[in-house]
Amino acid sequence: MATRSTQDVQVNRPTSIGAAVALTVFTALATFPAFLLPGTDEVPTAVIVISIIGSLVLLYGAWGLWELRRWGAILTFVLTLLNVLLTLPAFTEAPSGWIVAFAAISIPLSIVALVLIALPSSRRVYR
Repeated sequence: MATRSTQDVQVNRPTSIGAAVALTVFTALATFPAFLLPGTDEVPTAVIVISIIGSLVLLYGAWGLWELRRWGAILTFVLTLLNVLLTLPAFTEAPSGWIVAFAAISIPLSIVALVLIALPSSRRVYR
């Protein structure tokens, strides 16, 4: 457990929070180069713009999660869940195999992050 000291208050950050933040940041940052993969030229511009904005908001939520803020946990959980649900069609409607491979990697990582955020040991420390 990592320890954080704020105004003489000692807070123990569970390892699950650190892992959830790392997975969330990885999947959010992986969105940016994912649009450079072959076959993404068939993806509508609106989808690309919305994905990038969502990733930036997700990074902000991950920061709130790292700071053990309840709003950060809620924002990260909701956006990660939406990301998983919106990525599922990539398995059936993807214009290239690269996008299917990206979805096959990002969806399980996101599901693990959701589980880590929802663990009782994680939920106890949110302020």
